[in-house]
Amino acid sequence: MLTTIYILSTVLGGGLIALSTLFGDHGDGDAGADGGADAGGDAGGDAGDGGGEGGHAGTWLPILSLQFWTFGLAFFGLTGLLLSTLTSAPVAVQLLTALPTGAISGLGVSYGIRKMRTQQISSSLDEQAYLGTEATLLFPLQRGDTSKIRFSLQGRTLELLAVTEEDAALPAGARVVITEIERGRAKVIAADLFLPAPDELA
Repeated sequence: MLTTIYILSTVLGGGLIALSTLFGDHGDGDAGADGGADAGGDAGGDAGDGGGEGGHAGTWLPILSLQFWTFGLAFFGLTGLLLSTLTSAPVAVQLLTALPTGAISGLGVSYGIRKMRTQQISSSLDEQAYLGTEATLLFPLQRGDTSKIRFSLQGRTLELLAVTEEDAALPAGARVVITEIERGRAKVIAADLFLPAPDELA
């Protein structure tokens, strides 16, 4: 019975991996509390910068990631199948080896995909492309503090540290516009205060 479970897990997980490889993975599958189309991102490793920014890190739930279950099932099944067919290990040992192997593999792969999908400023993108882009403020922001924004650009969902020089505090969820990129941070203003340059109105 247990061997059948191992086989089914290996086939199901391996099949999903094969389909993802052949046809591409167009959905993140993460439905974590950070709520993005992609599951969160790192903002250039500046966690904790700018007055406790690290305390605002978005919540990530790997068990809600499709990649976690896909690779977890595959490695759980493969490990259990190898132990059950090639060794005389007791059932308890098989499970105590296969379960953490699957969990760690699923966690590692889903985390790696999450990190790759949501990126900081890419060197392949001209910083000028960011100017005037509308974004969502993930955490409250006021002058002198640092927050984080999420926005879409050229088919990518990006996150970036953000600062403002406006006197009025901006609440989480506010729509803002990027006015400048400086040292890897975006200067933003409230979207309703943004006025395009005269040549943009022509």
